[in-house]
Amino acid sequence: MFIHMHGSFELLAKRMADRTGHFMPVELLKSQFAALDELQADERHVVLDIAALPKQLVNRAAAWLANGEPSSAKLGEGAAFRTAPSSGA
Repeated sequence: MFIHMHGSFELLAKRMADRTGHFMPVELLKSQFAALDELQADERHVVLDIAALPKQLVNRAAAWLANGEPSSAKLGEGAAFRTAPSSGA
């Protein structure tokens, strides 16, 4: 089971640039995006949009872990919540 916190390159770059003293420079973000392996349909997972508030992300992740379903709390306009079904394993 995987929880994939997804965000746009632009949003992540802005958040990284706003941090002071972070160990990873923003210049490395492009290579990280290039190296990212997307989860496959046969891997049980949920994709959460990091544009949502942290509390909303925690609630969604906890609800998914508890019962594999999205919580009733709305993340807001444009927020993603996608799941891949369990293979029964």
